[in-house]
Amino acid sequence: MKVTSSPFRVSQQGVKPAPNSAAQSSALCDLENKNFIAGMRKNIEEFLKNSNDKILVFMLGLMYCYGLRVSEVLALDRSSMLGNYQLLVRGSKGSESRIVTVFYAKEVYDSLLLNTYPLGYVYSRFWLYRELKKYGLYGYFGTNMYASVTHLARHLKVLTLTEQDVPRGTISHFLGHKSIKSLSYYEKKGKSTKRG
Repeated sequence: MKVTSSPFRVSQQGVKPAPNSAAQSSALCDLENKNFIAGMRKNIEEFLKNSNDKILVFMLGLMYCYGLRVSEVLALDRSSMLGNYQLLVRGSKGSESRIVTVFYAKEVYDSLLLNTYPLGYVYSRFWLYRELKKYGLYGYFGTNMYASVTHLARHLKVLTLTEQDVPRGTISHFLGHKSIKSLSYYEKKGKSTKRG
């Protein structure tokens, strides 16, 4: 599948900037570019369904389905388990705690029973960055080459909920924000990446 009229191309590894494109010097991830968003959603969903890397599927599934931060995923441990594939996600960065249900790689959930340490003791955020980049499941925002390699799933969740006309207060609560004002960060990111 090829994305038309966009500086991005979709490959087996994901959506990446086209070689020598103008996008490499400006916005590498345009959250208002429907082709980019559709391509990235499709690639993430295909990866979640088809990958054999169960721990990465587990982590990305939580970030994509619930907009979890990397730090929230890495903090999961046996005490997070509530039964019936539900997890208590302890809010990070001053956010609210919330309960989520695991849909992908349920065997990883079962293995948390055996581990007394958080996932972050075994897997680092830098490992996660490398793995997501290896599979092409990333996007850069603005000119910052490091921002949102892993935050992309969270941005896509906000966009999905916004497109479904979910009220801002509900989105804010879903993401664990203590204040609805926190959503302005995502709105600014979408606008700041648009060039032209």
